[in-house]
Amino acid sequence: MKVAKAKVQLPDMNTFAERMEKIARAAMPKSPVFWGAMLAVFVYSLVVVYFVNFLPHMQAMEAEDITTKTSIAIGLIFAFRVNSSYDRWWEGRKLWGQLVNELRNLCIKYDLYFQSTTDEKKAFGNLVVAFAFALKNHLRDRKYDLTHAGIEVSDDKADHVPLYISQLIYKNVQKKALENQILKANASNIDSHLELLLLDSHMKALMDVCGACERIKSSPVAGWIQASIWIWMMAYFAILPWLLADQFRLWSVAIELFAAYFAIALELLAEDMQEPFGYDQNDLPTDIICLGIAKTTNQILGTETVIARFDGHLTTIR
Repeated sequence: MKVAKAKVQLPDMNTFAERMEKIARAAMPKSPVFWGAMLAVFVYSLVVVYFVNFLPHMQAMEAEDITTKTSIAIGLIFAFRVNSSYDRWWEGRKLWGQLVNELRNLCIKYDLYFQSTTDEKKAFGNLVVAFAFALKNHLRDRKYDLTHAGIEVSDDKADHVPLYISQLIYKNVQKKALENQILKANASNIDSHLELLLLDSHMKALMDVCGACERIKSSPVAGWIQASIWIWMMAYFAILPWLLADQFRLWSVAIELFAAYFAIALELLAEDMQEPFGYDQNDLPTDIICLGIAKTTNQILGTETVIARFDGHLTTIR
């Protein structure tokens, strides 16, 4: 009786190396504030160790009770800070996920219910994709150029670009519903209204998502909370070397840097996540999401979509 030998799948070392490289890049913040704070902690810790261990008549504080109580307090503060920021980030991610689903369903039903030419599908696809890109720019305080995206702008005062595109989508769908009713000789007003009703929930969701994202953007975390956390950290890391220097000597510098690394990195991470629609490393990947929307829209409608980049050039998504 032959026993089959199981093949052992060895891990791909290239993939493993790429993952480790990605983790290493993420573990080294690029913020100059982070590295400036770490340098200040390092220099201050060395000065404290020198004063305590190399100058006479200098005594360190008792470390046990103070470090335990302050560490617990600062840990609870950071847990609250990061959780509140992550809630804002995750809510934004759910809203953009909802936007992806609503736009897909809208395109599917548009293609199914209406008899449209290729040019009409392309025009509608441009509107759908433009809404995603316009919303992304709107949340970043930038205006999306509709003319470069192949959309005619009849209102020079269209400051709220996502709202303007939403109106164009409604008008486009209403126009196609009326044309569809004329083409079908046996169609009734009920059929036309039913088609509009089936698409209305998806069109309505566009501005619901936009309003919810604007609520997150326009409701920043209170500045007092951020200031108090930085003041608490400065006081904590100013006292900590005096508590450790007599017992750990130069090792107290490493302990101080280790604690400061996580505390400062967590605070900067929380500051990034509380404003999830920007350009920072930890913000939502809205650029990638918008490109995904463009590709799926083209797949559903069988068209090509033109988008405008920040540099004014045009990009065709197939």
